[in-house]
Amino acid sequence: MKAIIETGGKQYTVTEGQEIFVEKLDVEEGKTVKFTNINKAPTFKLSVKGKKAVVKIKNFDKAGNGYQIKYSTNKNFKRAKTVNTKTAKATIKGLNTTKDYYVKVRKFVKGTNKNVYGKFSKVSKIINV
Repeated sequence: MKAIIETGGKQYTVTEGQEIFVEKLDVEEGKTVKFTNINKAPTFKLSVKGKKAVVKIKNFDKAGNGYQIKYSTNKNFKRAKTVNTKTAKATIKGLNTTKDYYVKVRKFVKGTNKNVYGKFSKVSKIINV
């Protein structure tokens, strides 16, 4: 499993047990540092008004490149649609008012060859928008 470590301006993509060299840390040289907030799933709040749903990310982290919001009428997210945002708030437009929708969010960081994605949040359900 890959994780993203953020250290005062730089981001590192690492795997479990991998050692990295970080230039700026408030720790004595040679000491071991344990990162606890790696790949934490975001939490969010939904507010629905007509054919729109507003997603507000609660634990928004400015250090990442953005968040990916997936929504679908299927709880297994088959044929899901995706909205990317760089802010703590995003609007999903064009929802059908007679259907239920499922929504989940995850953080992403753009890498050199491909994006690195964090864990998805818990799924929230929009009932009869």
